[in-house]
Amino acid sequence: MVLPLIQFIPELNLNLDAETGILGAGGGDLIILSMDEINAEIAKVEAAADELMNSLDPNSAPLGSFPGREG
Repeated sequence: MVLPLIQFIPELNLNLDAETGILGAGGGDLIILSMDEINAEIAKVEAAADELMNSLDPNSAPLGSFPGREG
């Protein structure tokens, strides 16, 4: 399945290929952008969201809690 290009900065005619993570000009020249740092930050946010959801479970203890806080 081919995903469409996402207009990243329309004023500069920059598009993002969602499948490969390549950012480039719509006219032809491509700029290769490393998404590693962004993906690392997204992973941190996802881990925090998972921890928040798990904190609602009375049978689990938060990661940074003291021993014996299990439900």
